[in-house]
Amino acid sequence: SRVQITTNWSSLSHSQLGPNGKIYYSNYDSSYLGVINSPNSKGLACDYQETGLRLNNKKPNYGLPNFNSSYFHTPSIDFAYTEDCWGHSYAFEGRDTFDADGYKWIFEKVNNSEFSVISGKNCVFTFSDTGKWEVSHVAWNTSRADTVTKTLTIRPKWELDVLGRDTFYCRPFDSSRPNSGQDNFKLTLQAPEDMHCVHWNGEEPNLDESLGPIVDYDYFHTDTLIIDTAGTYIVKLTNKTFCQMWDTIVVREEISPQKSVVSRAGNLLSSSVTAAQYRWYYNGNLKLTTTNSQLVPDSNGYWQVQLVSEFGCESELSDSLLIGFASIKEVSEQLSEVSFKVYPNPSDGKISIERSHTEHFDFAQHRLSRSMNDKYTITVSDLNGKVVYTTKQNLSLTFELDFEFTPGNYIITLTYENGETGSKQITVR
Repeated sequence: SRVQITTNWSSLSHSQLGPNGKIYYSNYDSSYLGVINSPNSKGLACDYQETGLRLNNKKPNYGLPNFNSSYFHTPSIDFAYTEDCWGHSYAFEGRDTFDADGYKWIFEKVNNSEFSVISGKNCVFTFSDTGKWEVSHVAWNTSRADTVTKTLTIRPKWELDVLGRDTFYCRPFDSSRPNSGQDNFKLTLQAPEDMHCVHWNGEEPNLDESLGPIVDYDYFHTDTLIIDTAGTYIVKLTNKTFCQMWDTIVVREEISPQKSVVSRAGNLLSSSVTAAQYRWYYNGNLKLTTTNSQLVPDSNGYWQVQLVSEFGCESELSDSLLIGFASIKEVSEQLSEVSFKVYPNPSDGKISIERSHTEHFDFAQHRLSRSMNDKYTITVSDLNGKVVYTTKQNLSLTFELDFEFTPGNYIITLTYENGETGSKQITVR
């Protein structure tokens, strides 16, 4: 059944299907390409022309560029989409070549019964979950219908503060270098997992040897960065869908309080160094935590003080001071306890303080004083005694703490101007 359409095959090489549906042949040492104008027609009807396309005095060799034929292919139906990198919302644009007049979209979670249908050539859809989704675009007119389906992987949303909040580290006080840093601090910064690229501190790959060493590919896929000095650290992230974001963390160096010296004046102990908080130790055990730098001891024995800065940095324990004088009144007999309530307890992180009363004993006047606007120091510590928040307030009857708690147990202490104090434990879930 063969039909011979030419006898001059010796110089023909390497055919290619063009975007216009014609087949082109390289015709060696000729200024023309051979062309089959109607490849789908039988026999001589295919219309082979040995000089079908003039090359304007240029000549081909033994072949044509070997593009895959799909490179020139325009499908009858297709769609494109744009991702909102900060959410799961996608904008979809339908495309067709047969003048469709009806359209719809089908969104179906893979291995799940969840699906949605939206009408229209273009649409915006917000995916309810991460994972693989099949997206189908259907177009039709009175004579035909066509469908294209693609599988999209919906990745987790970007989160703010991926490196965590700004933080600090405590450096022990050194009188010989009170403002200098040290090298024994280490902190590991952790980037999110499964990123396409992780660039620390704005570094980019160097692909030119003349500019210096070439940084290899794996260097920009390191999820962690170990730091040992204070400063500002930046990470640029590119996920698997090529969305990008930046995050910055500031790491400060805070100097711990200087070691204090405890001195005695009459029945009163005093710290030689001021701080945000004072931990008084009796015979090596923690006895009292207060914001008052002075203390009337309630027992004979060895007393020490440890200072805590407003950032929670701790000093060394002071040297011991032996107290041996007798007939000392109990602290509880000298200062009444501040009465207050904290709620809710347990809490979701929002905590309010309510004073139970506003009475205080005025020792100078030997009478109770009352005030609707008393000044208190509010201190929040963890169960290890580390101060995580402190403020001074002229309290009304209720006050909400302006502090974002992480889950855990805390001690909230109120200290009145005359030294009265009270504490409550609260749990944050």
